[in-house]
Amino acid sequence: MLAEKFMKTPTTKVSVRVHTTTMRIYGTMHLLPQGDVSGILNNNRLFFPMTDCQIFKKGLRHPPLPEDAQFDAEFLAVPKDKVLWLDLGDTNKIFAPGVELRTLYLLFPGYVLKGDFLILPSVRTSDFLVRAVVERPFQYFFNVELYLPRQGKPLQEAAVVERLTAITVNLNNVAGVFNVKDDLNEFPDF
Repeated sequence: MLAEKFMKTPTTKVSVRVHTTTMRIYGTMHLLPQGDVSGILNNNRLFFPMTDCQIFKKGLRHPPLPEDAQFDAEFLAVPKDKVLWLDLGDTNKIFAPGVELRTLYLLFPGYVLKGDFLILPSVRTSDFLVRAVVERPFQYFFNVELYLPRQGKPLQEAAVVERLTAITVNLNNVAGVFNVKDDLNEFPDF
């Protein structure tokens, strides 16, 4: 009876899309009162729970094609080390005083995410990344654009296939990070 009481902590249900190294998951996360997704993802547990899940083949198309569906699961424990990024839709994250939005590109196999991290003006990008990976690898990423670079073409010719208000990205699983240049002609070719 006591265990049942502890298991019924009130939560807020949030629809989420999770991109992992092997699949896409559409389902529900349950946030504790006064909690946010980074609190769930940056704790020391190896998995996080989701309910009412639809699992699709790995890919970027949103919404996914029906032929990409693999199975449904009432409950799924997702290994955090496999998460690339997740989209909770619009977030009500309040910016802390003194931080600025710093635009960076995150490289993934086959695509690039461009967006803004919250970073103190006096902190170098490399120092932010080192500290984030060690202490809080899941970070909010705002004003996101998802690019599909074309082979042999510069990034400025890449197609933007989706825009997202805010996502949470796992910095442990990015292939690389680089600063945005003011002059688009200085971007590296892919």
